[in-house]
Amino acid sequence: MAPIFALDDSIYKITEKYPETIPFFVNNGFPNFADPQLRAGLGKNISLCSALTSKKINGELFIQKLRDIIGQGDIRMENGLTEAKSETGGDIRVEGVLPCPIRIPLLDTFSAWFKENQKNLPCSADYDLKPASMGVGWIKERILANTENREELLTDLFMSAGFELFFENNLVKKYKDKDVFADISGINRLNKDFDN
Repeated sequence: MAPIFALDDSIYKITEKYPETIPFFVNNGFPNFADPQLRAGLGKNISLCSALTSKKINGELFIQKLRDIIGQGDIRMENGLTEAKSETGGDIRVEGVLPCPIRIPLLDTFSAWFKENQKNLPCSADYDLKPASMGVGWIKERILANTENREELLTDLFMSAGFELFFENNLVKKYKDKDVFADISGINRLNKDFDN
């Protein structure tokens, strides 16, 4: 059964009942709702209908997306932002940050594909995918905490909106310089901007 909320429900009531919707509000015209105090103050006095009307947002599409987000079981809250995470001790580890415009569709597709195919895969996978707005600081901290430089603690697949993580000497580059990674690209020369 689809979650039910009314158009005249306050933003605060909706986000308190379904906190996983907060990032969607924040990323779709309501950045002030990232702040819990503002959300409690302003959000109690603004109905969903009024908020959508004031921003000239298509209410039908917005509400459908809210319902989709509420229905996702593998999306949860951490530090007020949604993340997709599976920590089951998988053979392969995928982690990174995803740009907001592609994040939810990619997570939907990834989750559906994984559920459909996991019985036929030769290995299992763990993943930790966060919004690009969170940056890669959490990955950097984990790499820097690996003072023994144990290669088995590295992630098998990184997804990133940028490349700073890969070129800093004390981060992934130290492993690249030790030939820990295999280059399967077949590319012999990078863009000339990376020649140095």
